[in-house]
Amino acid sequence: MYQRITRVVERFRNAWVWFWEEFWLVPIMLLSAATVVGLDSLLEPLPDGIRRMFLATIVAFLAWATGYLPMLNRARRRREEAEARAALAEERRDAEAKEVARLREEIAEMRGRNEARDEIHAGQADAHVEQTELLKQILAALLERERGHDGGV
Repeated sequence: MYQRITRVVERFRNAWVWFWEEFWLVPIMLLSAATVVGLDSLLEPLPDGIRRMFLATIVAFLAWATGYLPMLNRARRRREEAEARAALAEERRDAEAKEVARLREEIAEMRGRNEARDEIHAGQADAHVEQTELLKQILAALLERERGHDGGV
């Protein structure tokens, strides 16, 4: 459901961007034509060649502006998207670096616990060896005492 809503919102956004980047040229061109017609009537007192040259310059400028401005908008939008992607990538790298650091700390902590456990086990093994030696001595003493009783009878 969320993905559907996201797609609809993205489509609406794309349509809105297209409208503002492309469709707005239609009213501008209409205004430009009205401006040229209005200027033509204002420039009537000038000689015909100068008037045509002046109007051609205005038309060329308006054509350039109507083609150049959307190109600037698209370039700006691409630049903003690239900056957003770069920021996202940097955030992702930072998050991954934090995760790696956290995992390294966990590994170091586990190693410390394992070393402590190994030391405890080594101590327990030493204690078992000592207990075994003590039991051997006790058994040997008991056997000696038992032999002494058997030999004395």
